[in-house]
Formats: sequence, structure tokens, C-alpha cells
Amino acid sequence: MARILQVVAPLLLLLLPTGLRELLSPTTTIDHQPSEGAANGGGTTTGGGEVLLHPLVLVPGLTCSELEARLTDAYRPSVPRCGAMKGKGWFGLWANCSDLPAHHYVQCFIEQMTLVYDPAANDYRNLPGVETRVRGFGSSRGFQRNPEHTTWCFEVLRHELEKAGYRDGDTLFAAQYDLRYAPPVPGQSSEVFSRYFRRLTRLIEDASEKNENKKVILFGHSFGGMVALEFVRSTPMSWRDRYIKHLILVAPVPAEGLVQTLHYFVSGSDLMYIPTVAQLSLTLRPMWRSFESSIVNIPSPAVFGDRPLVVTARRNYSAYDVEDLLADIGFGAGVEPFTRRAVPKMTSFQAPMVPTTCINGVGNNGTPEQLVYWDGDFDAEPEIVYGDGDNTINLISMLAFDEKMRRQPEQNKLYKSIKLHGAEHGTIVREDWALKRVMQEILEANRDDFLVASTDGPGTKLKLAFEIGIYDIVGIDLTAEMSGFYTEGEYDLSGFAVGNIDDAAMRRTFMGIRMVLVVSRESADRIIEDTHGAKPTYGIGDVIHGEGNARELFDKMMAKNLMAWTAMINGNAQTGRPKAALA
Repeated sequence: MARILQVVAPLLLLLLPTGLRELLSPTTTIDHQPSEGAANGGGTTTGGGEVLLHPLVLVPGLTCSELEARLTDAYRPSVPRCGAMKGKGWFGLWANCSDLPAHHYVQCFIEQMTLVYDPAANDYRNLPGVETRVRGFGSSRGFQRNPEHTTWCFEVLRHELEKAGYRDGDTLFAAQYDLRYAPPVPGQSSEVFSRYFRRLTRLIEDASEKNENKKVILFGHSFGGMVALEFVRSTPMSWRDRYIKHLILVAPVPAEGLVQTLHYFVSGSDLMYIPTVAQLSLTLRPMWRSFESSIVNIPSPAVFGDRPLVVTARRNYSAYDVEDLLADIGFGAGVEPFTRRAVPKMTSFQAPMVPTTCINGVGNNGTPEQLVYWDGDFDAEPEIVYGDGDNTINLISMLAFDEKMRRQPEQNKLYKSIKLHGAEHGTIVREDWALKRVMQEILEANRDDFLVASTDGPGTKLKLAFEIGIYDIVGIDLTAEMSGFYTEGEYDLSGFAVGNIDDAAMRRTFMGIRMVLVVSRESADRIIEDTHGAKPTYGIGDVIHGEGNARELFDKMMAKNLMAWTAMINGNAQTGRPKAALA
């Protein structure tokens, strides 16, 4: 019971109205002082609590980087007009593609963007005679802009960062990459990404040197999250300790895969915007299938098992049947690169061993889970069965990634997983309410202490709710990593949500907290507790609610057993519990 009180007491205190909270704990303050002895790479606050910014490097989503091409004499165009730029230097290839149809260059664009798999090298290459490079590397303003969606590609996030004090080329940088390739895992070679990783290493070192040797925060969104993660894993541990302050992954595309990848691979993708092109997905499909990035996030059997992912009248295909599916859709040439490039990524995992925050959207029931092609026509759009996730990444993949990150004890202490109910994959970095949370994590990463080990703890959640006013933030795994609380039959505060907190609702919210009897370990990872008495939803496992336990415990508490606010928000936590002992 004492262990329960250690967790519940400070949490219940923080839910009270300000006056009562201060009465019960007169020493409570909001304090952002730096840790004692903070030095280069550490100190991030002034005496008055002002955040001193660490340099920040943004790694964008898949389609945000601009590509330039140069055609050499070795290039053999399929039609004469595609060779018009031969010998004329660098030109924009994947940039603003709205003028491609006007110049009758769509066919040429597809040809010059296409990759070729080299089985001898087990790597991908451009077509002979086509050279490519990424434009704008290093600048947070150097992103591709879709004229129909001008807020895409970190535009809104950049404005918020600038309001917080970040400046492009000074404290704010970006690491654009070639969207067609995928980062390698140990044992794989990648000429393109080896060169990219060297550039990113130099960018981070230069950013640190430019900012008084402060460590760097690396921020990746979507496919950029995978790129950022694999980059950190590829570096020596001594280099990470010296240069990486924090790794922030927002809606990262996981190696565990997602059903949307299968959809794009089978039916084609419209991610690459070209106006006025009829049947855009089918037109671009041969080019899309040639990309390494199109094949590396196909669902993993270890996560998706034998559930049917693609359904036809003739047969069903699970994650175990991808090779058969590739052959049946007429892309047998993709079997070898899939088995040699994609499958190793599914089974290779190394913890980054740096402070890491992963933010995902959940509660969106528009995430593809199954593709139905009843008559086997893979040129037609499928009927789609939807499930939970961020409308792109499946919830099961997010949870599998969390489990892998927490499996390593030392990484577990450095890992925080945040699930934002209703946040979507693409808009999580631009919709106001979700962006506020993302900004909160960036600013917290600038501080000295890692807020909460292994989970989105009460300090972070309540500070956010009371000070910023973001509501309905679901804490799926508030205490999912409290060591020792998994024992069958013990009480665990496993599902907590901050719901619509305001002065009038604080008491109601407080009364809605429940104690939960955890019947199985798995249930602790998936509980979402509704704080207003609505029927809760569960994932794996069963739970038994102890009605009224929160109020009963609070009535028995003494003021001396309540912890100050500072202990909850300054990072003094171990395995999810306050380090400081309660009296």
C-alpha cells in the first residue's frame, strides 16, 4: 500500500485547485533551475528560469526534401524530350512539380526519379547518366512546398520555433535527404545514406560548436523519424554522449511496418503531388515501386502475425506472404530487394541509448488495417478495413516499437512515449493543439533533466494541462514501466487521462481517477481510463476497477506525505516513480 501512496499522493495533490494544493504543500513551486554543476552540453536555463536553447536539427517527412538532377552523356532517354536537359547542369527534379504537365515532362520525371536495384552490391542506384543531389541541406527553410498545401513540411512548426527564439542557421537547422532511399541497418551498405550520415554528423558538430558546444536536439517526423533513429544508432557511443542532447521522434515510421505501405505498393501512391495527372497513383506506381523507401516498412510477421492484410477472392495474404504478393501483383523483381533490404530491417533493433521522446497520435479509426481486392484487380482501389492508429501508422506497430525501446533497461530509463488522442500522422506537427504538445516536448528537452523515465508521467501531463490548456490528452502508458507493479494481483495506477481540465471541472476530474487491478502485464500497456465515468476501453488483458479508491486514499493522506510540484517536473524520477522519498 505504501508503494501505491508513493505514486498516487503527488498525483492527487496536483489535481486539486491551486489554493488547496498550496495549503497542503506550502513549499510547492515551479522551478526550472539547472542541475548543479551543469556545464557545456548541460546547462539550459538561466537563474530566472528562461530556457537557453540547444541547437535543433529537423529531419523532415518523406516528400519534403527537394531533389536536383544532372544528366550526363551516359543518360539514354526513352524519348528525345527527356534528354533536353543533358549537359545543362543541375535542375530541379523533385521540387514544385506543378509545372511538369505544362512542359510534358511527367514521363521524363518518372524515368529520372526511378531507382535500379543492384544485386551485386545489394544497394540502389540512379539510372545510368542521372546524377542527383538534395537541395537546401542544413536550412530549415529548404523544404519542398506543395502549392496546394503551403503549411506542410515543418512550415508551421518552424514559425513556432522561431517564436520560441530559434533562428535558422544559428540554432535551427535541417537535414534533408533523398526520399527514394532508406537508411541502412548494421550489415547493410548504402552509398547514398553513408554520404548523408557524414553530412549530418558534420552538421551536428558544427551546430554544437556554433552554440558554445551545447549538445544538439535531433527531431524527426514520419519517415524522418526512422532516418534520425538509424543515424543515432550508427554513431559511436562516445559521439552520442558528446553531441546528442535528446532524440525526439514524432509519428516515426516504424520498422515494424504499416498496412498503408502495402496499399501504396500494391495500388500506387499519390504522396508525390503532380496536378492534372489522371490516375496519378497508377501513373507513378512503377517509379514508386523502384524506391527503397517504398518497400522497407511493409508489415513485419513478428508484429502482424498471420492476420490477413490483403484479401482477394482467390487467397489472402498475411505478413508471412509478402513474397507471394509481390509476384502476384506483377512485381517479382521486388522479391530479392525485399528479402535482402527490407526483412533485415524488421529483425534488427538497437536502442539509441540517448534520451528519447516518441510522440504518436492514437484514437483515429481511419488507419488502414486490411485491403480487400475482391476480384484480384490490383489496379483498382481496394475496399479498406480501418482500425486504430494515426490514420497512417497502425497502433499495433506503435506499441511494438515502445516495447522494443523499453526492453533495454538503460534505454528504458531514457525513454518517454506519448500518445495524443486524435492527433493525425501528417497534421501532428501543424494542428494547433497537437503542435503545442510537440513544442512542449522540444522546450522540455532543452532543460537539464529528462522529465520522466520511460513514460509520460504525471509531472509532464499535469504541467501541460494546467499551464498550457491542452485538454483530452490520453495517458495510455502513464505508469506502464513502473518496475515491480506488474506482479499479478497488485494495484497499479495504469490508466490516467487529463480531460477538459478547468477550474469548474478540476474536482470532477479528481473524482474520476480510478485505481486499477492489473490482471496481466499486457493490460498495463493498453489501458485508456476515462476520467469522467464513461465506459473505459481496453486493449490486451482484463482489469478490475476499484471504485472510489482515489477518494478513499486522499481522505487518509497527511499533508507531510504529499510531494512538492518540483519533484514531479524536474526530472527526479526513476522507473517512473519519484526519486525523493516520501516522509
